[in-house]
Amino acid sequence: MYRILILFAIFLSACSVKHPPQNEEPNPRVEEYYQRALSNYQQNEFTQALQIAEQSLKIYPNHAHTHELIGLINQRLGNKALAAKSLGQALSLAPKDAGIANNFASLLCERKSYAKAERYYLAAANYPENDQPDIAWVNAGLCAQRANQPGKAKSYFEQAIKINPGQTTALYQLAKLALNNNDILTADNYLKQYLEHATHTAKTLLLGARIENAQGNPNGVTRYVDMLRAAFPDSAEISTAQQLTPPITKNDTADTQMNIPSAHDKKWILSRPPSHYTILIASDNKKTTITHIAKKSFPHEKAIYSVNLGGKQLYNLITGDFQEFSAAQKALTQIRPKVSTFNPWVRTFKSIQAILKSTPET
Repeated sequence: MYRILILFAIFLSACSVKHPPQNEEPNPRVEEYYQRALSNYQQNEFTQALQIAEQSLKIYPNHAHTHELIGLINQRLGNKALAAKSLGQALSLAPKDAGIANNFASLLCERKSYAKAERYYLAAANYPENDQPDIAWVNAGLCAQRANQPGKAKSYFEQAIKINPGQTTALYQLAKLALNNNDILTADNYLKQYLEHATHTAKTLLLGARIENAQGNPNGVTRYVDMLRAAFPDSAEISTAQQLTPPITKNDTADTQMNIPSAHDKKWILSRPPSHYTILIASDNKKTTITHIAKKSFPHEKAIYSVNLGGKQLYNLITGDFQEFSAAQKALTQIRPKVSTFNPWVRTFKSIQAILKSTPET
């Protein structure tokens, strides 16, 4: 069986997974057509994907996952009625397929059939052969949020992380729900759990700023604004975070040189493998702050770089070159006590290199 699990509302496709088909006979030609159509779909080439999938059905009209794929394509093209017809046909051919049930539920939720969508999500989550039930639980939670049922959404997200503690979408949503209920400590804890499994996004940095603001900490908000500017200079989240509390004005009059004997520079950063990870210790528009922190002793190599973003200079300190996210996360737990007033976090060299290549340095 072939499965495309859609994480509802943000359209993240999980990888296509194979296991023994239920109502489908082996057919190499159908497989070839299906994989071609799937490849085009994943590359957002919807018209071509639809043509190939429809041609495949002429050869084997009862291939459930080709019907499913046609439904997903039509959903992305905005043809909701056609999408419902194809996904319904797919489900009738493979009534115990978790992926099809999940995707049919997502279409129902998009069409505001919330109660019916919920039934299909829960069915998908409980199918014995579903090896990713947390996705169905997360989708059920996201749909409950659309239906303005935050209590039900919370219970579904909690079920998702019970099954998969590293389910980052559920952790992020639980942090937001906690903050909305003024449970600041719980929100902060969920955000920390999120960062044990993934790096910050613009949305999680904004969430961090909101948590700091709820704690009455303008310095914390400013640090998150700086991190947003450093990592996501073009994001809408920057202006939203800046509006949370008046930014702290920093006048850096000291003529401190960025050259720290023990620290690398931009050239070293650009030479790192893009897929490797590093730890962003601090971002600040005050040069002396970064040079002061850089003089501390860290167990890994460190580097300093500065970029001009929107006419404002931002100075950054990173440490370490880690091939695996888990290694960077382990090092982060050792580094946090040294810079407790900041919020160090794991980033890829690729993301830093992209900013360095697109913005000037002084």
